[in-house]
Amino acid sequence: MSAVCGGAARMLRTPGRHGYAAEFSPYLPGRLACATAQHYGIAGCGTLLILDPDEAGLRLFRSFDWNDGLFDVTWSENNEHVLITCSGDGSLQLWDTAKAAGPLQVYKEHAQEFSPFHASVLASCSYDFTVRFWNFSKPDSLLETVEHHTEFTCGLDFSLQSPTQVADCSWDETIKIYDPACLTIPA
Repeated sequence: MSAVCGGAARMLRTPGRHGYAAEFSPYLPGRLACATAQHYGIAGCGTLLILDPDEAGLRLFRSFDWNDGLFDVTWSENNEHVLITCSGDGSLQLWDTAKAAGPLQVYKEHAQEFSPFHASVLASCSYDFTVRFWNFSKPDSLLETVEHHTEFTCGLDFSLQSPTQVADCSWDETIKIYDPACLTIPA
């Protein structure tokens, strides 16, 4: 990893690691946590990077490796050393920056990531204002594209009660619950 300070921007290169989430510490000025993954999160492991600013840019304070990509991170609201990350294996990891090894605890609660009623179906929401439904067991995996927002679509969930119902939300200040055609037609 190499740090560069060009103008007002501070930077740290993370070869082989792609950033998915960055969050400043609410306690320590300038301290930053970054959740990363190898191979764009498709395969490989993840690393939680804890960074501090210095004269040269950013310096690595601590790093923690995990056996799957890390996709989000947040700091504890009541302890300046504690963070939690989530990973592609469906688990949450509790980390303590005061300790060199970790995690302190792992919460493995998610048995599956995809639709609770359709094992090979997943949905994605996007900054292109769309929601897309995929069936990764088929060669032509895209099932449907829903275009009903006028801004970034940022949140999405399958209903746990109805096999055809989905909810999403967008920066266009709307929340929508609907039944996409691809979930109402038998596979």
